[in-house]
Amino acid sequence: MTKSLEPVSKDASSTPLNHDRLIETHSFAITGFFHMTCFLVMLKKPFISTSSNTHKIEGLLRDIGIPDRLLGIKDIVQNADVRAFSKEEEIRIEYYLEQAPTKINSMFSEIREYTLKYLEDRSVP
Repeated sequence: MTKSLEPVSKDASSTPLNHDRLIETHSFAITGFFHMTCFLVMLKKPFISTSSNTHKIEGLLRDIGIPDRLLGIKDIVQNADVRAFSKEEEIRIEYYLEQAPTKINSMFSEIREYTLKYLEDRSVP
């Protein structure tokens, strides 16, 4: 089902409280911000993200397995198909959210081990 998009003024959403209120009262979001994309994933709120200059959003959506949630601005304007998550997307998001803490802890453990080894190898006798 296609719905018209209601833009929300940047000024209207400039505080965390307003972000929470907007997310709570809207059934769908479009964002170009990495942290908002993370927040929307955690809340399981349907969204479309736009590309940014850091590729973090692209990487996150690819890791989750929902790369189709990334669209360019022209694509959003031309094909403003506001849609809920598919069952497959819901499953992928749920799996990602379950696995993320373990993967994050593992990544930081590897970084710590590498750093300690690096410092040990370069320490002065």
